[in-house]
Amino acid sequence: MKKMRNGMYLFAAAIVASTVGLSSCSNDEEGVGGTDWKNGPTKDVTLSLSVKKVSKRITSDEANQGNTIQEIKDIWVVPMVGNEYLQPISMGNITPTNASPDLKKVATLNTSINKFVVYGNVGDSDGTWSESSIFVEPEFSLMQKTGVPEAIKSTTYKPYPMYYYGLAGEGTNPIKGYTDKDFTQGEATITAGDPIGSSYAAIKVSGVNYGVGLLAAAVLNGDEDEVFYPTNNGGTLEGDAVGADEAIEIAGVLINGQYTKLNKTFDKAADASEGNVYEEAADVILKEKSAKIAFANNKVANANIYSVVAKTEAEKNVTMNIVFKIKQGHFIKNNSGQILGEADKDAYAFLGVILDAEKASTTEKCVFQKDFTTLLNATVTDWGNLSGEEVITTDVNLGVEIDTEWQQGTAYDVEI
Repeated sequence: MKKMRNGMYLFAAAIVASTVGLSSCSNDEEGVGGTDWKNGPTKDVTLSLSVKKVSKRITSDEANQGNTIQEIKDIWVVPMVGNEYLQPISMGNITPTNASPDLKKVATLNTSINKFVVYGNVGDSDGTWSESSIFVEPEFSLMQKTGVPEAIKSTTYKPYPMYYYGLAGEGTNPIKGYTDKDFTQGEATITAGDPIGSSYAAIKVSGVNYGVGLLAAAVLNGDEDEVFYPTNNGGTLEGDAVGADEAIEIAGVLINGQYTKLNKTFDKAADASEGNVYEEAADVILKEKSAKIAFANNKVANANIYSVVAKTEAEKNVTMNIVFKIKQGHFIKNNSGQILGEADKDAYAFLGVILDAEKASTTEKCVFQKDFTTLLNATVTDWGNLSGEEVITTDVNLGVEIDTEWQQGTAYDVEI
């Protein structure tokens, strides 16, 4: 089971499962080899990958916060001897219908193995993932996104996939051995650094979590003034005005400063630059001011936006833009005197948000953290702050608080 860390919400427990577990059932035969580890004794084993304590996700994206477990594709297990990699082992996929421990594969494991690295949702087409060759440390890159609102002028990328990652046999995540093939007898924790050997009938590897984080955001209407007009008469707005609930929809979120490349542990790669990630809204309807989202039962329901995010550096603030669609035939004059809206098509506008790293509840002070959800309630207090262009820096008065009541995660409560 996963545990709460430093008061933050451990979203893997809420999203899919407490642990993705790798199991190994051996037969009674042992191969004979040389004296060095590469040619040393081996055992034929049946590897089994499972998802335990399946929870829920939302149905509209891969956030695993709603009704059905999201498929975990391209699962690979990489055995290690010390810091040396062996050939990776393909374990296939986990789907909503095979979430029980029924992904099994017979493999020959060297008895000198003392670590296992597990990856999920990583693909298998780049040459890194091959059972016929020694594993090569991977890198993961953002892919450019097309079809974004035309008002977004910056180069825009898709969020990273929902990567999984685990390293067992090191630190606080040991490998466990059993004297029977059913994992019920003689459980023993193998000391970190020690080989799996040949005395166990079964070996279990656990502690596979998410290699990325998640942003769950709600956008609330705190300004009910009727400031959207049906007619723009040469710069004069006319007609019966309506409120944002009738004139505005949430298009998505543009997250600045995401790393364009991640290394083998899903941290910033040495040659990574920064880019903007865009994710569409799962729910486009503005929420009432009082309808803030919160952590409950180890997940976040009813957010407007769920976006996968890469871990940010310690003490680094995160800037983003909430992107709004102004429905066709609605106009607003913002506080700078700019008229936003179109008579014959939808228009787009932006509100900037800053998430202060000093408010994060982890020791590292990271706004986005691997295996955690960052919760954001963004309340719009003045629709006049809408901008027709991306907000690079914002002088909007931001009130940021951390909701520690749940003691499950970092919750930002921001007025924009």
